[in-house]
Amino acid sequence: MTPSIKPDADKIVAHIQSLKKQPWLEKRQQWWPDYLFHFTDITNAVNILKSEAILSRNALERAGRDFCDGASQSVIDRTDLEKKDNVRLYFRPRTPTLHANEGFRPVGAPDKPHCPVPIFFLFDSRAILERAETEFSDGNIAKKHQVKIGETYSFFKQIPFEKVYHDRFFSAEERDDIVFHRHAEVLVPEKLGLEYLKFIRRRSEAEYETLRDLLPEKVLAKWGNRISAVNKDAIFFSKWTHVLKAEISKKAIKVYFNPDSQTPSPFSVEIQICELESGKTYSWNAKGLRLNEDLSFNFTQELDDYQVQLYIDEHIAYSNSCISETEEPF
Repeated sequence: MTPSIKPDADKIVAHIQSLKKQPWLEKRQQWWPDYLFHFTDITNAVNILKSEAILSRNALERAGRDFCDGASQSVIDRTDLEKKDNVRLYFRPRTPTLHANEGFRPVGAPDKPHCPVPIFFLFDSRAILERAETEFSDGNIAKKHQVKIGETYSFFKQIPFEKVYHDRFFSAEERDDIVFHRHAEVLVPEKLGLEYLKFIRRRSEAEYETLRDLLPEKVLAKWGNRISAVNKDAIFFSKWTHVLKAEISKKAIKVYFNPDSQTPSPFSVEIQICELESGKTYSWNAKGLRLNEDLSFNFTQELDDYQVQLYIDEHIAYSNSCISETEEPF
């Protein structure tokens, strides 16, 4: 069923498009108004692509769905219950929430809630903003005594997008105001299908391989061409621990980590290998590792086709399959 459209949808769409020409929007950001952004951990992203929908927090809980929760409990507690009935999108990438949660953080670190391997879903902004049921906030909806929420063009045009899209240094005096507005959201009731999904972004070559490896064959065939192979948009911060790339062969595995991580240690690491034909498994684990260089593993004998998965503090960090190329008979 085609969703109903707001009576002032044309004005809302024209306004969001006009932002690309504003002098305060940097050239590297001029594509942002074309999209709305939703990020989640890679395990959730796999389930979203399999089910072809993003569900609200309350809908997930009612359905008894397991999900990797990257939100702070204190923030969840401050958010009105009815707002948790919405799928929540941002007007921008590089949000304050992503800055607080992105990447692997050592167990016990101050920012314990985290999103180990964030995946961004980029939706067509026009198609969602013009829907009759869509609402917008002018800032962080957890700040319920400060935030304003509306659904009309008259409200939309008052959102201070210069602050929403602000992506530069700010002074201590500006901090609270800028951070509040960078959290501005788009709210869709209950469920958002993927019919308006344009792109899927990830941070590194290794995380590109991981997402593709975790998807069932039919799901990958449908959505794989929307997963970017290059992180050219710089929509992540990439300041924390994650896998940059991996080299796998029948003789060895070498894993490269972010050398500039602000949280390089300590981590527990487990590597699991499963030979695809025999089902034979191998594993290796260690604790207290510093992950800002690389890990290398040389096999005592060549392995047949296999899948390797690397876990950091029990969260998947890398997955891929080493499969021999079969020669054509003619």
